[in-house]
Amino acid sequence: PYQLDWWLTGGRKYDKPPDIANIAKYLSSWKCWWNSLQPKSRRTPLDASLPFAVYDIPVEDWKDVRKAGPNGFLHFMLTLAWW
Repeated sequence: PYQLDWWLTGGRKYDKPPDIANIAKYLSSWKCWWNSLQPKSRRTPLDASLPFAVYDIPVEDWKDVRKAGPNGFLHFMLTLAWW
């Protein structure tokens, strides 16, 4: 979502989250972003809900989700907190 880009380029101020005026638009943008990071078997149509939990995990490439460092998993959690 562009709000994440705004926050990242604006100095990553945890006490100043982006203003999200249109929650529905943010949700749509967030789901599109999240979906793009998922392995192919976990991707869903954009008008569908989020994928169900998977307990029998197939061997896939999770590199886009499995990240550490300054741009790691914290950003997923942060964008959910803004929601």
